Amino acid sequence: MSFLDRIKGQAVSAAGKQFLDSYLKKYGTMLNFSVQPETKTIYTEILLKGEESPIKVTLTGYEIGGTAAKPELRVAKVAASREWLEVALREFVEGKPIDLPPKAAPLLKLLL
Repeated sequence: MSFLDRIKGQAVSAAGKQFLDSYLKKYGTMLNFSVQPETKTIYTEILLKGEESPIKVTLTGYEIGGTAAKPELRVAKVAASREWLEVALREFVEGKPIDLPPKAAPLLKLLL
């Protein structure tokens, strides 16, 4: 992995963690979030309120697509440390378009 790839991955990871933290705050705390553009992998670890151990989620084979007005993220494969969550992610996330904020699309395409 080149120096530039590492910097890109760190920048996307930091921005992604900040963005997702605002959505997850009422459910728990994000302990770890990383994006690896070279392998198209997103990894996160979240400690949900009321839980004793964190949930780990890995999304692989992601692609940014859609249009400038309606950018989308698609994930080819999901894995989770809890069976119930993995089943739900396969049904509702795997291979399905996930809407992204339009302002984020140009930056994400450059970085990812």
